[in-house]
Amino acid sequence: MRLLLLCTLSLTTLLSVSCSKKNKEEKLCGDAYGESPRIALQPYLNPQWDPTGNLVAFNHIPVSKLITNTCGLPYFGGKADSAGLYLIKKDGTGFTRVTDRPLEDPKWSPDGKWLAYNRLGEIWLLPFNGTTFDTAAKRKITPTGQNATYAWSPDSDSLYYLNTNTNSVNATFPGKFYRVAVDGSGVTMVGDGAYYFWVTSDRIYFNQVRDIFSTKKDGSDKQQHTTGSDYKYFVSVHNGVIYFESNMSSLWSVNPGNSPVQLDEGVHTYDVSSTGEIVYGKFRVNTDEINAQNGTLWLMSADGSNKRQLTFNHHQ
Repeated sequence: MRLLLLCTLSLTTLLSVSCSKKNKEEKLCGDAYGESPRIALQPYLNPQWDPTGNLVAFNHIPVSKLITNTCGLPYFGGKADSAGLYLIKKDGTGFTRVTDRPLEDPKWSPDGKWLAYNRLGEIWLLPFNGTTFDTAAKRKITPTGQNATYAWSPDSDSLYYLNTNTNSVNATFPGKFYRVAVDGSGVTMVGDGAYYFWVTSDRIYFNQVRDIFSTKKDGSDKQQHTTGSDYKYFVSVHNGVIYFESNMSSLWSVNPGNSPVQLDEGVHTYDVSSTGEIVYGKFRVNTDEINAQNGTLWLMSADGSNKRQLTFNHHQ
């Protein structure tokens, strides 16, 4: 499994590592942690568009330095006291910190009223009034258990989620799909699950083995939409186009019946707006440079054109 998965799942644990006041570059061989939080992939992660396509929420740990480990890949050192969920407008203004720690797997509801996130295997909702989040009114909506990935229903009245705390876990289906209303009621099992999936008005799209399939919500009419040897992750569907990341850290799109098109390389998490614009984290893993571009958020059109940088690293 690619390195990204481990780093995404452990993002909220990074703050437990001690932080140094030093900012100089260091050579650390065989040191498990170093002297600052280790941002193993990128300072900006999990970007999510609001429904208007003008505002992006994302996890961020500001960079303080580069830690060069001669026994492995270089790491960014982060400013733990500035980590959290942030907002930025599409034009690059309005850079604002919302929470005092990153939120695992945040997802904005299609109506813009909620930001969902995963916390210790439970799905929580954070209310949004169009301007600010009400952090005091956050609430858990799923039963206690090993609830993993999830997706919003198109009308924002419920979420579908994967529960791996079942007796059906096997190599093909890792658990069961469940549906729950935004008030936490009506928990209903839908069927066999998958780690990455997307829900439309009439179908559920999901990865299975190395490809992407879909079925009707009752499990019938199974269709295969991709072929190939690469694993497919972070599946989403917008205006009939399927998007996914490959295990080669590339972002792809595919119109059903056509061949996939590579949109960019070095992509780690992305989201597609209601207007078809893509925001994504771009990071060159095998680099020993710390600069204003590496590990930042970028924007591009749905066809991969018009790429431009949205966020920057600032460090001493």
